[in-house]
This record gives sequence, C-alpha cells and structure tokens, in this order.
Amino acid sequence: MNSYNINNLTTSEAAFAGGMVGTFLIATLVFCIFVIIALWKIFTKAGVKGWKSLIPIYNIYCFLKIVGLSPLWIVWMALAYIALFVTAAIVGNGQYIDWNTGQVPEVVATNGWFILVAIIFCLLSIYIGVLSAYRLAKVFGKGIGYTIGLILLPNIFTLILGFGSAKYDKKVLKNM
Repeated sequence: MNSYNINNLTTSEAAFAGGMVGTFLIATLVFCIFVIIALWKIFTKAGVKGWKSLIPIYNIYCFLKIVGLSPLWIVWMALAYIALFVTAAIVGNGQYIDWNTGQVPEVVATNGWFILVAIIFCLLSIYIGVLSAYRLAKVFGKGIGYTIGLILLPNIFTLILGFGSAKYDKKVLKNM
C-alpha cells in the first residue's frame, strides 16, 4: 500500500492537484460574485440602492429595514459575537471540561455565567436569522418552504430571489 506524502508527488500529480485547487478557487470566486450581484438585485427590488449591500454592517442595517425588523437587532447580534469571542478566550485558554472525569477547570467554573450568557446571545442571533429569512421570503411573496431554503441553502436561494421574477411587496410588512 502506498502512502502519499506531499514531498513524494510526481510533477504531474502536483500539477493535477494545483489545477484542482485553482479550479475550485476560481469556481468559488465566480459563485461569490454571483451571490453579491444577487444581493445587489434584492436590495434594488426592495427600493434600496444596490451599493448598500456591499458595505459590511451597514448592509445588515439596510437588510433589517427591508424585512421590517428594527435595525437595533444589530446590537444583539454584535453582543452574540462579542460573547462568543470572550467565551472562546476563556474556555480556549487550554482549559476545558474533562468529560471523562467530569472535572471543570476553575476558569470555566467561575465564568460559567458568562458562557451561559454567550449561549443565550447565540440563540437570540439564530432567532434573528430565522425570523429575517421568514420575513424576507414573505415580502417577496414566498412561503415557508422558501424560508427553509433560505435557512439551509442561503446562497442558492439568494441567487433565485435576486435573479428570479419575485417582486418586493412592502405592504406584507404591515400584516406581520
């Protein structure tokens, strides 16, 4: 049985591997460009200038307005990321729960409340994501199946929404 080592590759094997990686990177880049264009079109369909979809954080602010949610939800999502970062710094400090013995390091035991808060903020962030996907589907005249698609395969369903014939209907927001 041959064991492969990167140093033992022949020139043709290395060229093939490089070609595969290059092809994958180019395909990924092209797909990302299509998703960016689709988001631009979704913003345009909703009456928001398309370039606003390109600016980080501001695009979330505009997106929340498109789906009829308060832009202040950004604060909750930011707190979730901050809480995750701090929790990772606390727990990821080489100290972890030993699942075999059940012993909890002191740093985790004394900061357990913070980890609980981080979990709560993460669940809130997931709730915001699901709610915004539902509302996005609704304002474009789509149903619960499309909402599930936006949650499970967001890039594919964003492409369909952006390049499809769906129309934005702001009146739907009044009924939510």
